[in-house]
Amino acid sequence: MRGRISAADTGLISAVLAGGDALCLECITKKTGVPISDVESVLARIGKTLRIERGRFLCRNCLTRRTVFRFA
Repeated sequence: MRGRISAADTGLISAVLAGGDALCLECITKKTGVPISDVESVLARIGKTLRIERGRFLCRNCLTRRTVFRFA
């Protein structure tokens, strides 16, 4: 475990989601390098200021039907 979630993690995930694609946790991890165990915490932090949609759809990166996240 890396410890605290950094502002850099928040920035990386925000930048990836800013592209508009709905992405699953695994693909967010692959694109950012943020451990999957931290991604949901970072998404919750981002969700305090920006609206994030969550639903079971096709991930635009891996094309697998999973729970995906995107900015609303």
